[in-house]
Amino acid sequence: MRTKQEIVEKVRQIISAAREDFIARRTEKSYRNCKNNDFVLARRIGKIFYCKTKSVFLENGEINKLFTCDSDEWSCKCEEFECKNESENCVEDFDKIVSSPSQCGKEFPRLSALLWVLNDGRSKGRDLTSDTIHGHEKNKESNEENGGVVRSVFNSIRDSWRKT
Repeated sequence: MRTKQEIVEKVRQIISAAREDFIARRTEKSYRNCKNNDFVLARRIGKIFYCKTKSVFLENGEINKLFTCDSDEWSCKCEEFECKNESENCVEDFDKIVSSPSQCGKEFPRLSALLWVLNDGRSKGRDLTSDTIHGHEKNKESNEENGGVVRSVFNSIRDSWRKT
């Protein structure tokens, strides 16, 4: 059986790796990350991604020439590529996802499971390594006031990330 400290360390490792991966995916040169890329819906076909700078539109809004851009190979070579995501915004988005249990469970299931284990409602205050056991209902209000175990782990990791 794992100790609480081992679980806390594993959570820190997984959060750090997940954050780096999340930021890398959001800032990579991909057609989905380009400010100039948009899409139109076509019946029975689905989404057609196109470049707004290379497509030609008439004054009434109709499409005269549509330059499709739905390949990362093409976007890597594109001179007009502008990343729509910034690292700071990606960190904030990551923080929002991790702080929401349902979103965290979808995006990062392993991390969500470990955070669930840590936030069993029985830990006192902000000390993650405390082995003091308390009744769930008895300390529910104090856990909410102190932000809970998960929030304190997350805040300590987020704060250390922002300092670097």
